[in-house]
Amino acid sequence: MDTEVLVGSILEKFGYIDNDTLQEILAIQRDLKSKGEEKYLVEILKSKGITQKSKKKPSYKTEVRKNGSNKNILQLDNYDTIEKIGQGGMGIIYKAKQLSTGNIVAIKALSPELTKTASYVGRFLSEMKIIAQLKHPNLVYAFEAGEKNGTLYYVMEYIDGMSSYQLLLQNGFFLEDDVLKIAYFIGKSLCYLHDNSLVHRDIKPQNILITRNGEVKLCDLGIAKEINIRSGETSQSLAGNIIGTPFYMSPEQATGSKLDVRSDIYSLGISLYHLASGTLPFKGNSTEVLNKHAKNRIASLKSTNPATSSHINNLIARMTEHDISKRIQSPYELVMEVEKILSGLKKKSQHVRSIALRKYYLKSYTGKPFIYTFLGAITTAIFMTLMFIFYFNQK
Repeated sequence: MDTEVLVGSILEKFGYIDNDTLQEILAIQRDLKSKGEEKYLVEILKSKGITQKSKKKPSYKTEVRKNGSNKNILQLDNYDTIEKIGQGGMGIIYKAKQLSTGNIVAIKALSPELTKTASYVGRFLSEMKIIAQLKHPNLVYAFEAGEKNGTLYYVMEYIDGMSSYQLLLQNGFFLEDDVLKIAYFIGKSLCYLHDNSLVHRDIKPQNILITRNGEVKLCDLGIAKEINIRSGETSQSLAGNIIGTPFYMSPEQATGSKLDVRSDIYSLGISLYHLASGTLPFKGNSTEVLNKHAKNRIASLKSTNPATSSHINNLIARMTEHDISKRIQSPYELVMEVEKILSGLKKKSQHVRSIALRKYYLKSYTGKPFIYTFLGAITTAIFMTLMFIFYFNQK
């Protein structure tokens, strides 16, 4: 089923529109497309002022079952839900087994209480549509979306690992070369989003995942926004509202101004600063932090972690320039700069070591398990010792 038709049918079932309105909106969308103008169904609904439920009441009953721990667990066809593994601002995330393949997956479902609010339903549907169209090794991907008895959900890959924020809390600040690798791989994901005319708008350590193998993935496209191709910019999704996480917001995002990919670069820079130092550049409540991002430059990374090199200090300083015109201008430029630094440091591994060294596997920079390298060195040392003994005995 076409994703826009799916979105429309879900909105109809939830009682936000009737079938006549749905057909009218789809016709408007087709007409705009024929004129070369692409608009999401939800955007057309907003422009027509349809943001509240109609008098029609949705007929649904959320289907749940009880597991051994007596907690409510989402039940969907073809999936055996194992446990709840997380909860964010809009949704609940479950670990599940796909019965047809045996694969472990993650299912994100819109929180039941939020289905009563059109704006949240719209945002969740927008996330479903965006994530279903994206496929990149450094983005968490989804492969199924739908509605079951009033529960909106989508199924995505299960990440066997932790967020960089969890690792930061657990182990302290990251090794510098790991921070650079995170910059490189998240930069690659931003290149892909940029190619698809998207701004993420909520880059932060909580949304940067690291697998047990040290792979880096960006998640949570719930507030991603499509760039207006003509202007190269996007406005905030709701007039007068500031969307995102205050501690990592760019100055333009903090003031509700128009955004482009350079805002994501700033947020990534603040995230790298946090991971490399263990502290945020600005502290306070949300309002205070927003004002500081809007008006002040951040202190140098070296002032919070003197052990960091000039390379990473200069990189983060350029990523977090208060003047957007002086900031690194594209994710491609960012990736090239990080590649240059890593090449100079001769750190060419495709994995991040922080989890490996502190939690899971121990890998060398060649990408091979470090235990093999260690055993090889021990074997070589024993062999050389025996050779010396043999040599001197011959004398």
